[in-house]
Amino acid sequence: GMGWSTSCHSCSSCSCTCTCMHLHLHLHLHLHLHLHLHLHLHLHLHLHLHLHLHLHLHLLLLLLLLLLLLLRDMIMN
Repeated sequence: GMGWSTSCHSCSSCSCTCTCMHLHLHLHLHLHLHLHLHLHLHLHLHLHLHLHLHLHLHLLLLLLLLLLLLLRDMIMN
């Protein structure tokens, strides 16, 4: 029948095949979930880093602006 059922073809009884299929599906779902969580975590970290950098850049720009204003005031006086 299906592609993955061939791995359990040595067992002829129906219950054995069903168990094999069940285990295989369970494993498949587990792997799928694991990958999904992994990707989710990866994206989360990526987003976190991105926001972190973004924030840092904003702070740097603000500091530069403040410095420029201070310099301008010093020059004006």
